[in-house]
Amino acid sequence: MERCYQTFVSVVNPKQHFSRMLEAVRETIHLLPRPILIQCGHTPFISNDCDVIEFISMDLFVQHVSQAEILILHAGAGSVLHAIHANKYPILMPRRAEFNEHINDHQVGFAKKLQSADKVFMADNTDTLDCGIKKVKEIIHFNSVKNNKSLAFDIIKNRLELILDKENEKCHEN
Repeated sequence: MERCYQTFVSVVNPKQHFSRMLEAVRETIHLLPRPILIQCGHTPFISNDCDVIEFISMDLFVQHVSQAEILILHAGAGSVLHAIHANKYPILMPRRAEFNEHINDHQVGFAKKLQSADKVFMADNTDTLDCGIKKVKEIIHFNSVKNNKSLAFDIIKNRLELILDKENEKCHEN
């Protein structure tokens, strides 16, 4: 069985390097929940703080996306759509032509549109990645509190219904 990672970072499979993203991850790795998996593709990356793999199957990619709390992804449409479909709020770092990370900047426009719709957080460097990690952690905490309040409400509601049912039974007995 595959290990469950709390943070999943993926540059996917393009032949172009993506050192900018992986170096930003290295600089912010202390903020990330562990264990961490980095899928580095054709970009050499070594770290003692996480597991690193060059390539993974689509099935494993989907599994890691669905299980991780924090997702840091390049801004390719397929990766992003899998994350959003899994109800995640991914941090995207678009590949840029000026750094020879892609042939054009289509990922930048795509990420900006999704960020304006509040579906993702777009990062470009270590500082904005730091902000994105903190924002996603806040979202996770807020959702956890909201779910706990909802659970507490359900428990109280069920208890009150039981009490009221018992009171109704007493009334009907008399």
